[in-house]
Amino acid sequence: MIAVDDGLKADSTGSDPGGAEQEAPVRTVPARNPVLVLASVFGAFCAGPALGVVVAHHTAPGSGLAQVVSPAAFALAFAGGLLLWFGIGFTAAAGEFFRGLWRGGWRRRPPAPAAQLLPPGHGAFLPLGLAAGLLAGVVAGLAPASASFRSACALHVAAGAAYGALLRALARSGYLPFEPS
Repeated sequence: MIAVDDGLKADSTGSDPGGAEQEAPVRTVPARNPVLVLASVFGAFCAGPALGVVVAHHTAPGSGLAQVVSPAAFALAFAGGLLLWFGIGFTAAAGEFFRGLWRGGWRRRPPAPAAQLLPPGHGAFLPLGLAAGLLAGVVAGLAPASASFRSACALHVAAGAAYGALLRALARSGYLPFEPS
C-alpha cells in the first residue's frame, strides 16, 4: 500500500495485501539549499578529473596518455551517470504515469512545496564509475611508465568505485539535482 506522507513515499513492503500496487518509482527528498546544490555539482564534477590526475600520476607518472585518459574517464562517468539517471528516471516516471491512467486516473497528490522529486536511476553512477576506473586503469597499466598493470587497474577501479559511490550518495540525498535548474 502506498503511504502518502508529504509526497510520494512508499512503505517498505511496496504492495498492498492484495498485491495490486507496487512501490512508487519516484520518491521525494527535502529541498536543498541552492548554493549547496551548486557547490556539490561543481565539486563533484571537478573531483572526478582531479582524482584521475592524482591516480594516474601515482600509477603511470611519465605517461602523458594516462594523464589525459584518467581525468577524461572520470568526467565521462559524471556526465554519463547524469544522462543515464535522467533516462531511467524519465522512463520510470512515464511508466508510472501511464499505469496510473490505465488504472482509472491519476491519483497522486503533488509533493509538498519544500520537497523535490527523486526518480530512480541514481544507482547508475556506481557502475559507470567502476567502468571509467577500469578503462583508465587499463590505459595507465599498459603505459610504458607504469609500475604494474595490476596495481594501476586496482587503484583506478577503487578510485572509480569511490567516485561512483560519492555521486550516487549526492544524487540520492538531493545534492545532484534531477531537473535542470
